[in-house]
Amino acid sequence: MNINKLLVAVKKETERTSKEITSYTIGALARKRRLEKRLTLSEVSKNICSISYLSKIESNKIVPNKRCLELLMERIDISKWEIYALENCDSIMKELVNALLYGNTQKLKEMFDDALTTDNNQCTDIIKIAYYLYINDLSSAEALISENLNIPVSMSKSILYVFNYLAGLYLTLTNELDEVEKILKKSKEAYFSDELSLLFQELSFIYYVKSGRSILAKKALDYIVNEYKNRMLFYRLERCNLYYSYLLLNEGEYEEVITVCDNLLYSSKICDYELYNYIMAKALYLTDKKMSALQYINELDTSSVYYPFIADIKYEISNEKDKVIEEMSEVSIKGYTFFIEYFMKNKSGTLTRNFFEGKPYMAYYNSNDNYVRIEMLRKERDYLISNKKYRDAIYLTKRIEKIKNKSLGL
Repeated sequence: MNINKLLVAVKKETERTSKEITSYTIGALARKRRLEKRLTLSEVSKNICSISYLSKIESNKIVPNKRCLELLMERIDISKWEIYALENCDSIMKELVNALLYGNTQKLKEMFDDALTTDNNQCTDIIKIAYYLYINDLSSAEALISENLNIPVSMSKSILYVFNYLAGLYLTLTNELDEVEKILKKSKEAYFSDELSLLFQELSFIYYVKSGRSILAKKALDYIVNEYKNRMLFYRLERCNLYYSYLLLNEGEYEEVITVCDNLLYSSKICDYELYNYIMAKALYLTDKKMSALQYINELDTSSVYYPFIADIKYEISNEKDKVIEEMSEVSIKGYTFFIEYFMKNKSGTLTRNFFEGKPYMAYYNSNDNYVRIEMLRKERDYLISNKKYRDAIYLTKRIEKIKNKSLGL
């Protein structure tokens, strides 16, 4: 995901005065809803106010009095929560952050349900993104994050920073770590509450763990453990310990990983079940407990972000090797470059050859343009060279030159 638009918005974001008018005012909402219902100014204002008064409301020149607002809301179907969201976005964002930090599932669901019954705006979109991430619906979260990258500079600071945090969390969960670092740098000490600051600290810890920065990760962990103990946030301590075991896995402390994971109460949220299964699968496999590892591997389906990292292990252990090849080939359509590089690094020769020759991979090759085909062939050639298959590599070099010449009309 390209997060540059978000970073530009963060850079340009300025303080709003209390009189500044945003794109999501009561007047703008009233006009939008009136046009959706194909009503004229006269039809909406009848027996409520004058046409000119309604026109001034829609153009944000005046704020309607309480009686007028209630009557207009009823006529054009604007809910009380929509008005509340427009006027109280800062307090709503604080409620949302607190619900996320303290794992208040009921509050999150209530806010999500309210957002679903409300005309879309950035406040409701932020709530939906947070809830989707909480229940591990990453595809729905991604769609809304992409829609909200064009953030207006007049946007409330609270919405901007919560969105920033949620975008960083999504990118961390999907292992797009380069973008996470940009977000953390731009958002440093730019939080509107201690609770959001703590969430950003945890995000930094997870980022350090996944990017292999063990010293910074342990330093961040010490800080948030103390904070969570003071707030009695024990379920979040569980989550931190899970990511700590991920750090130990990368450092080769496999037996300790198994011990830490076995002691988890496991009440964590947001993608942790997948991570837990991945960590246990890898640690058990690397301590030669292959059959025990298989039960955790089977919990990771092809939609998991961790599936590519265990495909070769699953192939080695499984009695259904053809099925594993079929699974892996389907996933490889989106990430063939990763698979090739990963298999090259781990020297999974047999699986790699099956990967190159699989029907999904070949179908993807045939459906793409010459530029993509050349890149795919280059990756395959590099793999062959690394395995000293020089004759086959020469053959692929000739295929690459042939495609190049054909593209140039030679």
